[in-house]
Amino acid sequence: FTLPSSQSQQGLDVLQRHDPAAGGYSAQIVVHDGDQTLTSLDSPMATAVGALQKLPHVLAVQNPLTAGPASGSPDGHDEGPLSADGRTGYLTVRFDIQPARLGDGYLDGVDDAVRPLRS
Repeated sequence: FTLPSSQSQQGLDVLQRHDPAAGGYSAQIVVHDGDQTLTSLDSPMATAVGALQKLPHVLAVQNPLTAGPASGSPDGHDEGPLSADGRTGYLTVRFDIQPARLGDGYLDGVDDAVRPLRS
């Protein structure tokens, strides 16, 4: 599904020309640990991010432990990919094609990549 002359597509085209890692399509992988904060998983998180970045069609992966909070939320609070208690976070994976077009088999690679984060 495409809308070639829509503002959204034009914006995506500009992003892809100037910063390919910022353009594309994104998906999130949620990580939660009920026993400890995710900062204690720094090494496994870095390993998972590195493995995800090596998958085909991946432009970039945002590590929730190294990403700063996004400012300017409507309620005045900074929001980012890591919860206030540090036990839940999400990795944002940017793709050069829509993730839905990658097929079910692609999930095996994603599952293998995040395996270091499992207890």
